[in-house]
Amino acid sequence: MLGWVIMATIEHEGERFMFAPDIQGPMSKHTFELILDTKPNLIMLGGPPFYLAGSRVDKKSKLMKV
Repeated sequence: MLGWVIMATIEHEGERFMFAPDIQGPMSKHTFELILDTKPNLIMLGGPPFYLAGSRVDKKSKLMKV
């Protein structure tokens, strides 16, 4: 069973930092659009864990390019 991860954005004096752990790359179009809409100045981004390759994440999946 997989859980849910929450992205967090901290804004201070016009600067935005986004922490987005374990969001699959972002391979989800919805997640990708949320990140773009937030327009972070700095982002800490995590991809899919290796243990999910072949089961929950297709081994051939590629990251979306901006």
